[in-house]
Amino acid sequence: MHVASQLASATRRRCTSFASSSSSAPLAAPPLAASSFFGAKLRAPWAAWRRPLATPAAPQFLPVDVTREWTPQSRRVGALGMKCGMTMEWTPWGERLPLTVIELQDVQVVQVKLEETDGFNALQLGAGWQKRKRINESMARHYESRMLPLKRRLREFRVTPDALLPVGTSITARHFVPGQHVDVQGVTRGKGFQGVMKRWGFSGQPASHGHSLSHRSGGSSGGAAGGMYATRVRKGMKMPGNMGNKRRTVQSLLVYKINVAHNLVFLKGTIPGSRGSFVRLSDAKLKPFLSKKGCRTPPPFPTFLPGDPIDDADAEELVVPKRDDDPLVM
Repeated sequence: MHVASQLASATRRRCTSFASSSSSAPLAAPPLAASSFFGAKLRAPWAAWRRPLATPAAPQFLPVDVTREWTPQSRRVGALGMKCGMTMEWTPWGERLPLTVIELQDVQVVQVKLEETDGFNALQLGAGWQKRKRINESMARHYESRMLPLKRRLREFRVTPDALLPVGTSITARHFVPGQHVDVQGVTRGKGFQGVMKRWGFSGQPASHGHSLSHRSGGSSGGAAGGMYATRVRKGMKMPGNMGNKRRTVQSLLVYKINVAHNLVFLKGTIPGSRGSFVRLSDAKLKPFLSKKGCRTPPPFPTFLPGDPIDDADAEELVVPKRDDDPLVM
């Protein structure tokens, strides 16, 4: 009883101190929520408290000279985006295009790595919004020392020396050009432990004639006859096991459209990962700019910066130029 009374009195003291501190210092109002293209269904629970889609540029801690001349040997920085889902559009020729929607959530340059100090040239990008209680002290100081908001994801991109950017530079949807191709890297959906029919596409065993309760088995894993060490399972044998949850890259996806107002990038085709997962976007290696199969216009180099002269400044969406010939006619 004595211990219970002490706990009750301590609880009353804490409640009284909290009430007095709350009355003297009112809580700050939450930041305004940014408008979303897909509404509340595709948002995460923390989306109502998130920061705007673009944060003002932070002070430049590293004196990086920005070069605006692009060369075929230049390697730009990529971007981090969240997979919002899929949609579709019809072309004037009646062709149905599956589109994947990716949102660039407040992507900023967090750290610049130079060859003189780190041995290579790279840019560290942060994306998304995060609460302070969900990251450790060292990561929080990593952002606070640069006067940047807390980020949900942090990834690094190798660049050439002419593509370096100062700390705090924002990467928006205009970083990409409709008509160019990009490589997308993400983590596939985890399927758990699966059999050989689902994991490798085996046809299975016959449905009758003595195959009782073994219709979906993989069959023999190899005989014992042959040379030395033949009584083992060779490496790489297709057998049951964990399926999915692996990092995969899809190359040369067409940037069909970008939405400037909501920082959305529409890619033709599918990408790995579930809805709400983060993916890496970078310029395609197999179809670069000014190549026979790539985009015929040079990209904004090293990225699109505020104040760049553009013809479609008031356009909310930028779409890939339409074809003059019918793609369905052979």
